[in-house]
Amino acid sequence: MMPSVKMIIVLIKKSDYEFFNNARIGYNSFTSYEIGKNILLINSEAVFRRSLSYRIFPVETFFRWRPHIELNFTLALIWGRGRIELDTTPGDKTDDWNYFINSFGGTPDPITDMGATDVIVAGRASANDLAGLALGTAFGNAIWFFISGVIFSVTPIIAQLYGAKKFIEIGKKLREVLWIALFLCIVIVLIFTNLDLILDQLPTNKGITKISGDYLKAVSIGTACFTIYTCLRCYSEGMTLTRPIFVIAFFGMILNIPLDIIFVYGLFGMPALGGVGCGIATSIIGFLMMIVLIIYINFSKNYKHTKPFSEFTPFSFETTKEVFKLGLPIGMGIFFELSMFSGAAIILSVFGEVVVAGHTVAINIASLFFMVPLSIGLAAATRVGNLIGEENPFQAQFAAYSAIYLCSFTALVNSIIILVFGSYIVSLYTTEIPVKELAIALTLFAAIFQLPDGVQMGALGSLRGYKDTFAPMVLLFISFWIFAMPIGYFLTNYGFNDPLEAKGMWYGMIIGLSIFSILVISRLRWIIKNS
Repeated sequence: MMPSVKMIIVLIKKSDYEFFNNARIGYNSFTSYEIGKNILLINSEAVFRRSLSYRIFPVETFFRWRPHIELNFTLALIWGRGRIELDTTPGDKTDDWNYFINSFGGTPDPITDMGATDVIVAGRASANDLAGLALGTAFGNAIWFFISGVIFSVTPIIAQLYGAKKFIEIGKKLREVLWIALFLCIVIVLIFTNLDLILDQLPTNKGITKISGDYLKAVSIGTACFTIYTCLRCYSEGMTLTRPIFVIAFFGMILNIPLDIIFVYGLFGMPALGGVGCGIATSIIGFLMMIVLIIYINFSKNYKHTKPFSEFTPFSFETTKEVFKLGLPIGMGIFFELSMFSGAAIILSVFGEVVVAGHTVAINIASLFFMVPLSIGLAAATRVGNLIGEENPFQAQFAAYSAIYLCSFTALVNSIIILVFGSYIVSLYTTEIPVKELAIALTLFAAIFQLPDGVQMGALGSLRGYKDTFAPMVLLFISFWIFAMPIGYFLTNYGFNDPLEAKGMWYGMIIGLSIFSILVISRLRWIIKNS
């Protein structure tokens, strides 16, 4: 919805007049509107100057006010002033808020959600199981999120088609994308079952690497199932159907808890598998979630108009090119970020299992709380994509800024919760005193980590809605591998006086993430200005 603007121009001093062409005024530095041609102005060079740049987004977004704004300007070469009164009604934000709120819990990655349970259960088994699971997930998640990042491109593709009301094309696009997902499933299984060849070369306790390798083999089938599930999830979310995804993900996470306990500790006649048991539980849940979502989409009336499984559609090189063009930068960007965590785990592994385990607990806590801003950021890709498809760029930028502000607010709340209850949360993960003490010390960094991480997620999700993925990938690489990792490595191993060990790596990651949040916000501003 375009804003309605009431303008009153009042000239304080009058004399001779001349015509002023192309006078413009804007809400902010991104958007300006022509207020008319051949406007009679005082005898002058007719230069229009804004004396105030007022950003309406925070007020309108959070409080849904319709503010009365007064912008003063000066008419060049004469001693006269005027006034423009703007009564802005940019549209009710209820739709944005409802969409983002309904997306909580549905859009986060289920592997990440269940990973929190895995770490808690494995951590209570032993420090070795916790360290082995940490090392395995560090490698596995980096690869999984690279591949799932490719699939994430389905969300803005479907969202823009849905906004343009091209429903039959949506179903056809889904069937073409499923071929890509099947290929990626094979790739995942092959990589995961052979990662132990790399793990064995690390300067780490062989007992830990053995647990890591076995865990990755156990979780490989489940990760392949999650690839299909993610493809269908992005299809559903692209049409703003987030509630069924939330329900399936919620029950999947709940069921994962007893399965973890059964396989890790060996209940009901099962052998005690330690951290490896978490991989088996995840595979079972991944298979069940995939099957349930397929059945639901096939029979629910909410999807009938797109005819998702109505006919056979062959492999499409055009769609494959489109998916990889958008998705590879997303996947590479996620890989750069998560490989930073993998690199951190490798760097810290030389300090022993206690340091690795304590670091893992802190990372897991930070990741768990990050699920809320992640939900909003992923939902923003859909919301912005829908509005772009509807050819409503003004409302799209409001949705983008709504996502950023909401992500920032939730990140601040997360930080406060971690600071206040950090020690209690750590107690859920481990009972070993050395690991617990280090993890509690690192929760301060985990709390600070939330702020730039939340901000960047809102902007990054919005950029995906604009189908802008290559530039964020470059910015991620610069932020994490030019700044975060070198700084973290130096502080961890050397410091300015003494090595800081785990704390040094967290300093580096926070610095890198802060740089990225600034860069990605700047990129979004540029995209909005030029869209």
